[in-house]
Amino acid sequence: MITSVINFKINTKNKQVFEDICEKLGISISSALNMYVNKVINSNGIPFELRVATNELQERERLRLTLTAFNQNAPSYKEMASKQGIKTDEDIASMITQMRRDRRKKST
Repeated sequence: MITSVINFKINTKNKQVFEDICEKLGISISSALNMYVNKVINSNGIPFELRVATNELQERERLRLTLTAFNQNAPSYKEMASKQGIKTDEDIASMITQMRRDRRKKST
C-alpha cells in the first residue's frame, strides 16, 4: 500500500491530551487519525454534527458549564442553595436563567 503524509497544526495541550488518550487505548496517533479518515470516508461526511451555535444552544452550554462548576464546588454551594430551598440542578438552572433575564432587562 502506498501511503501519503498529512501535516497539520494542533494546539500543544490538545496534542498532549490526544497522545495520552491514544496511549491509554493502545493505539498510535497515526492509527487514530487513520480511523477518523476511514470513518469520514465510510459515512461520506464528517462523523459528527457541524453547526453554528444558536443563542439557545450557547445559553444551554453556558448553563451546563455553570452547573458543572457549581457541582464541582459542592458541598459548600449545594449547602447554601439548599438553605434557600434549591434542591436540584433544574432548580439551579432556573435560578441562573432568571438571573440572566433580569440582568438583560436592567441593561436595556
